[in-house]
Amino acid sequence: MNKIAIVCKASFSWGMGHVYRQVRLGRVLRNRGLDIEFFLSDHSPSLELLQKENFLFKIIANEDNLPAQMDRNFDLVILDIQDTKKAFISALRERSRKVMSFEDLGEGRNYVDLLVDCNLDPQKARKETQNLKPEVNTLFGLSYSVLTEEFRQYHQRKKVFTPNLESLLVTMGGTDPNHLTLQLAKCFLQAKKETSITFVAGPGFKDTPSLIELASSRISFMVLCQPDNMAELLFNHQAVCCSGGVTLHEALAVGTPAFVISQVEHQLEKTRPLEKLGAAVDLGLAKDFDPKKISQIWNRTQDQLERMSVKGKELVDGKGIVRVADEISALISH
Repeated sequence: MNKIAIVCKASFSWGMGHVYRQVRLGRVLRNRGLDIEFFLSDHSPSLELLQKENFLFKIIANEDNLPAQMDRNFDLVILDIQDTKKAFISALRERSRKVMSFEDLGEGRNYVDLLVDCNLDPQKARKETQNLKPEVNTLFGLSYSVLTEEFRQYHQRKKVFTPNLESLLVTMGGTDPNHLTLQLAKCFLQAKKETSITFVAGPGFKDTPSLIELASSRISFMVLCQPDNMAELLFNHQAVCCSGGVTLHEALAVGTPAFVISQVEHQLEKTRPLEKLGAAVDLGLAKDFDPKKISQIWNRTQDQLERMSVKGKELVDGKGIVRVADEISALISH
């Protein structure tokens, strides 16, 4: 049985997007008969998720000396830690036949066997990746966004919009490090709109009591803690206010127009091109959050929302996880 190590970055400030993505991929790979072990920092919500999914995992104190903390060899190491160095990749090769990395912004990406970045336009990536070694295989573009099977199913359903926005979902990731959900709830309360608004509290969310108390003052507000089916939840709302991580791609897949407040700079860099394509609306960066910008959510017409929905579905079809898993299977077979 081929052995795969998955290394994720997770913390309150980093959020859980990397872990969610790799858990999804890990499920598919495990179903294909592969032996999966996770390596990550001591972040309780992430560890609880891995326990719930019955994945073997090991807590690591420091990513830089990861090879020394591995007690067995692997056929493949999958990295989802964003910034790697050449020396780190070289050291990993002492423990693994192959190395692949997701959305890697460090010099180490030039030396892996497979680089996946769904945020890079495959037609424009040459300049950004000009230092890649010829032997590095690449999977660039939204076709490789790693989403669960449910998103492919809801992608095929027709989404219906009404003249007035009837429902809005607010979800700012597993931890919401900038406390945007609570800020938005206060803004929406003052806006006094008729729209039904659902707020999602993720597993690492720290403002749940305050959010529930605030939501209790408006009958059209509802709080959901750690919902099981995000595909269904997104599809059942006419728009979503989210950060620029995994949820943005999920929204595109099911055709739910996304109004994006980026938690970090690199999310902003992928949201702006989507806005130019007409698939999302950029509401800026969390640290510079301007409450006045939320008026853009209600200023969109039914026709504009429908066009955003169609464009989003054109960009993300929900099949990316299968494409990535197929490439992994091919990689470790050689």
